[in-house]
Amino acid sequence: MLDDGDVVLHLGDCVEVMAAMPAASVDAIVCDPPYGLGFMGKEWDRPGQAARPTTTSVAKAESPFSRKAAEYGGASYGTDSATTGRFFQAWCETWATEALRVLKPGGHMLAFGGTRTFHRLTCAIEDAGFEIRDCLSWPSIRAAIMARAALPGDADDPVIPRCECTGEGGVDHRPRCREWHGFTADTFRGVVVLTVAHLDHTPENCDPDNLRAMCQGCHNRYDAPHRAESRRRNAEQARIDAGQTTLTPPEDTR
Repeated sequence: MLDDGDVVLHLGDCVEVMAAMPAASVDAIVCDPPYGLGFMGKEWDRPGQAARPTTTSVAKAESPFSRKAAEYGGASYGTDSATTGRFFQAWCETWATEALRVLKPGGHMLAFGGTRTFHRLTCAIEDAGFEIRDCLSWPSIRAAIMARAALPGDADDPVIPRCECTGEGGVDHRPRCREWHGFTADTFRGVVVLTVAHLDHTPENCDPDNLRAMCQGCHNRYDAPHRAESRRRNAEQARIDAGQTTLTPPEDTR
C-alpha cells in the first residue's frame, strides 16, 4: 500500500483488498475488469479458474486458443460459451458484491465491459444488489470517431468520412489516405467501409487518441503483424495445454 497523504494506492486482488476495507467507505467506483474474452490467451482475461480448459478438453475439441476463439475475442476458453459465461458472471458477482458493501449509500459505480460479455457483467452487478441506471455503448464512441474523420463534401453530401490513416498501415499517404467511406476504392477492389482501429490493439482502450477510422486496406495492413503474433502465441499456448514443450535454442554468447 502506498499513501502520500492524498491518495492511497492498494496493490493486490481487488476482492481481497476490498474485504479489508470498512463498509460504506468509498464515494464512487470506476473499474475496467477483465471482459472474459480470453484475449490472446492471456490469463488475466480468463477469470473463473473452474472454466479453465483441461488437456483432455483441448484435445477433443477445437482449441480455445485458436484464431477464431482468441484472436477475435471469442469467449470460449471453457468447454462451451454458456458454461464460460456462467463462470464469468459468477466471478463478476463476487467482486460486485464486495464493491457494493464498501460503497457509500447513494454512491455510483461505472464499469466497463466487452461487447460480447457485457450482458453477463450487467446481470452480475444487478444480482449483487446494484440498480442499473444507464449504459454508454460503443456505437456512440464510433460515431464520434467517424464524425472526426468527416471532411466537407458537396452540397448534396456535406460531410463524408475519410480514412484517417497517415502511414500507420505502412503506406506513406502524405498526408492522409484518400479513401472515402461508401465510395469505390482507389487503392483496392470494392467499396470503402471505414471501421475504427485500436492503435494499441487493446479493445478496452477507447481513448480518442488510440482510435483511427480506417479503410479496409489500411486497417488490414496495420493489423497484420498483430494477427501474426496472435497466431504464434495461440499455437504456442495450445501446445503447452496439450502437454507439449517447445525447445528454445540457447543464446549465442560468443
